[in-house]
Amino acid sequence: MVTKGVVFEEVHDLIAFRVIVGSLSQCYESLGQIHSLWKPVPRKFKDYIAMPKPNGYRSLHTTIVTCRGERIELQIRTKEMHKIAEEGIAAHWVYKEKEPVAINTRGKRSFLWFKQMMNWQHILKDPNEFLNILKVDLFAKDVFVFTPKGDVIELISSSTPIDFAFAVHTDIGMECIGAKINGKLTSLKAVLQSGDICKIIREKGHIPSSDWIDFVKTSKAKTKIRAVLRNVERERSKRIGQILLDRELMRIGKDIVSLRKDKIIENKLKDQKYKNYDDVILAIGHGRVEAKDIILKIFPELVDYKEETLKDENNKTSKNVIENKKSIGIKIDGANIFLVNFASCCLPIKGDSIIGFIVRGEGINIHRSNCSKILVLDYARKIHVSWEGKIVSPRHIGIKVITEDREGMLADLSTVFTKAQVNISKANCYTVLGGNAINIFKCLILDLKQLKKIVNMLESISGVHIVKRTGVNNI
Repeated sequence: MVTKGVVFEEVHDLIAFRVIVGSLSQCYESLGQIHSLWKPVPRKFKDYIAMPKPNGYRSLHTTIVTCRGERIELQIRTKEMHKIAEEGIAAHWVYKEKEPVAINTRGKRSFLWFKQMMNWQHILKDPNEFLNILKVDLFAKDVFVFTPKGDVIELISSSTPIDFAFAVHTDIGMECIGAKINGKLTSLKAVLQSGDICKIIREKGHIPSSDWIDFVKTSKAKTKIRAVLRNVERERSKRIGQILLDRELMRIGKDIVSLRKDKIIENKLKDQKYKNYDDVILAIGHGRVEAKDIILKIFPELVDYKEETLKDENNKTSKNVIENKKSIGIKIDGANIFLVNFASCCLPIKGDSIIGFIVRGEGINIHRSNCSKILVLDYARKIHVSWEGKIVSPRHIGIKVITEDREGMLADLSTVFTKAQVNISKANCYTVLGGNAINIFKCLILDLKQLKKIVNMLESISGVHIVKRTGVNNI
């Protein structure tokens, strides 16, 4: 009742029966007999036998109306299906003392789903992220979409063509650049409905965009996209690390080719927890170690080089101390000298839960903890940060207000900002279909407390439908 937003009087299927039969054919025979005796409720029939849920659940669901006008829900399944539904996907896997019994086709499908969950547990470093993905697969509603060849693909509610592409095959998802739904070219953000025919437009060698993370719904699509983006980031870090190391080697007249040929780098750094050369340049590219520190470990006898780098470090430290004073209000664990930048993708303000990432050549970028962009960042660069002290300088954020299109609405919205003493730097207001208007304001906000106050004031205006925080790039 709470989940669906209905009152008690609107709940029509309080009575439910489960019909257990001996075979698959008897499931459909029983359904036919039931529908011949009582009228079925439209759109209440679901065939989870022909199209099982990802977790292996199989059953026929129908709702009928009795002669007294009562609604009764019926679930029809075999004994094996019932055992799986009650005891889980492993219930029908019978093992001998040493040798396992062969698993049938349905068992393999269930096992693959379970194995996929276990793989994601290893891939995803954040346990909360894994739990959220597991919830999506277990409890999401089903949507059935057709391939151009007529194959049925089961997806969760609100899935997009990208989710569909990954469900068909990982390579198709990776190479997806466009989609046609029911013969019409459509956005990759479009929501698929049951019965749609979806055709994916592919381009060989295409790499998924980081923006896809923001709107894909299925766990498979999310994990695959994150994995490929992390690989791209890894290769990028290796290139950066190689360039930085080459630059330092040139200063001392050394050649990377000869050093690698003689395995000098690997031999000198074998006690530094670097397994191979790639680990060395990755550490440099990630910003975990300076290239000059690697040089000094390989060639500790270079006294002149050491003195020169110490001089450079002192100059750099003085500059960072000045920069850190400008980036007020942030405490960094284990360090006091860092250049701090606020990420433009999520625009954190004081009061937000935040997280820091070390970026080579830029210092530390501060993101909101729920920012979608951090999912593709290297967690080896993560650093704990927190708000500290009093913030004296407000920061720009965006506030999006969806309202009815009526006379005087913009004036009412502007009055709220005036009363709250918040300056609007820029605004973008326009009407949309359905008699509504979208108003996006770029404004200076001091902290989360002030933002919540403004949101509450805006929501109290007659005709305001939605108020939410947004970016400022498209204003």
